[in-house]
Amino acid sequence: MKKVCVCIVAQCLVTLALLGSPQIFGWEYFEDEKKFSESEIERLREEFKDVEKLKLYFGRSLGWNWFIYEIPPRFKRKFNVDDAIMYAALTNIFYESSAKIERELWNKEDPLDIQRTKTLQMASIQWLGACTNANTKTLLMDIAIDDTKEKLHRSAAIGAYLQCANAQEARDALVRFLRNTRIDPYSTYVYAIWLFDETKGDTEKSKAILSALSNILVNEEDKNLFFKTDKKLAERSKEYADSPQRKAALERMNKP
Repeated sequence: MKKVCVCIVAQCLVTLALLGSPQIFGWEYFEDEKKFSESEIERLREEFKDVEKLKLYFGRSLGWNWFIYEIPPRFKRKFNVDDAIMYAALTNIFYESSAKIERELWNKEDPLDIQRTKTLQMASIQWLGACTNANTKTLLMDIAIDDTKEKLHRSAAIGAYLQCANAQEARDALVRFLRNTRIDPYSTYVYAIWLFDETKGDTEKSKAILSALSNILVNEEDKNLFFKTDKKLAERSKEYADSPQRKAALERMNKP
C-alpha cells in the first residue's frame, strides 16, 4: 500500500511540474476557474498545442479522477485545444493502455496497476466524445460494436459517440443501441437524456435525440427501464408526455 501511495504522489508531482500550477491538476481548475489568471490560461493553451505534452497531462491525471460528462468539452473550449491534437493524444493513450493491459494480464502484474490502466483507457474513450472528426466517430463505433471489449468500455464508447455525432448520426445510433444491439440500455438512455439537456443550443440535434427516444421508449419491453426513463423524458417534453403512444405504453406497462 505504501508503494502505491508513493507512486501516486510521484505521478502527481510530475503533472504539477509540467503544468506549473497546482490548480490545474485533476478537476481543481474547473472548481476554481474564476481565480485562474488569463496569463496562466494562455500559457497552457500554448502547452496543449503539443500532442506529447497534452498526452502527458492526460496520462498523469485522467486515470485518477471520476469522469464528469461536461468536463471534456469545457476543457477543450477553455484551452482552445485543436481537435486533431486532442484526438491524437487520446488515441495514443487508448492504444498504449490496451497493449499494456494485455501485457499485464499475461504476466499477472499488480491488480491495482491493471485497474488504474483500465481506468485510464476508459477515460480516453469518454474524453474522445469532445472530438468531432470522422476518425473519432469510426473508432468509437468500432469499440461499441466489438463484443470482445468490456461492457463498460462499449457503453462508454456509445456515450462518447452520441456526444460527437451530428443529429442524424445520433438518431441512428440510438435506434441501433436501444432497439437492436442492447449493450447497456439504461446507460444509453441516461446519456441521451443528459445530451438532450446539453444540446438545446443545437436545435436539430436535440430534436433528433428527443424524436428517437420518444419512438423507442413507447416500444420498450423492460418495465424497469421504461419507468426509470419515461419520467425523465416526460419532464422534458410535453409533446411526449401527452402523446397517445405514451399513454398506450403506460397502460401496457401498468398491467400486472
